[in-house]
Amino acid sequence: AAFLKKRRQMSQRLLLRSGGEVPVSRRILPRVRHKKLLYGSAHLNTFLVTPGIALGVAMSGLLHFAIAVTPQHVYLADAHHRLVMQCDRAGKLIRHVARPDAGYIVPSPYFDLNVDADDRLHVVNPGRHQIECFDVDGRFLRAWGQTGNAIESFCGCCNPVSFALLPDGRFITAEKGIARVKRYHADGHFDAVVAPPSLLAGELTGGRTLSSPGKATVVATSPTGDVYILDPAAARIYFMTEKATA
Repeated sequence: AAFLKKRRQMSQRLLLRSGGEVPVSRRILPRVRHKKLLYGSAHLNTFLVTPGIALGVAMSGLLHFAIAVTPQHVYLADAHHRLVMQCDRAGKLIRHVARPDAGYIVPSPYFDLNVDADDRLHVVNPGRHQIECFDVDGRFLRAWGQTGNAIESFCGCCNPVSFALLPDGRFITAEKGIARVKRYHADGHFDAVVAPPSLLAGELTGGRTLSSPGKATVVATSPTGDVYILDPAAARIYFMTEKATA
């Protein structure tokens, strides 16, 4: 994998894993300024998540936009304005996507989204500690996730900060505060801990591992179900495979 250093071109186009390109209008991404855009790998504080066809962009250590691309659409999550946009491949806005009864609570710059194999959009609502699901027409389908200190719950002001989808529809989530990575079934029920706080770097305070400000854990998955964990606080990438069951 190599860095993409053509900054002017990258401010207007997205390069996909397949080698294709998607034009992105400046009016949709007016504040994107790529110091470095990493493709297919990871660099401290600058990471491009590539779980299948979904892309997430982190810039200058803080996630301001998340981007997911399908053959028909480009989805963007704008943490600053707390908006999720569905655009066509030319970058024209089709609609804003949100639950009809509530908007997004985004207390920090982390606001992630992904699209699954059935073209359903999944968006983190971090202040609600939930992941929300929408169909291709922007209709709200369901939400899962709960607030609490139990291992199956999400705690703190705003979690999860990052998530990725496995080929079988399960979710991999990453949290800040108590830095940990977990796996959930496709229906949102807790499955397993992938990486505990003891594995990920951070400041130990009262027995809890706190991720460094602006350096929250980022996760990605491969088409074969492997999990990649970016730990910016340690400048380290973990490659995780599922243990074979007896």
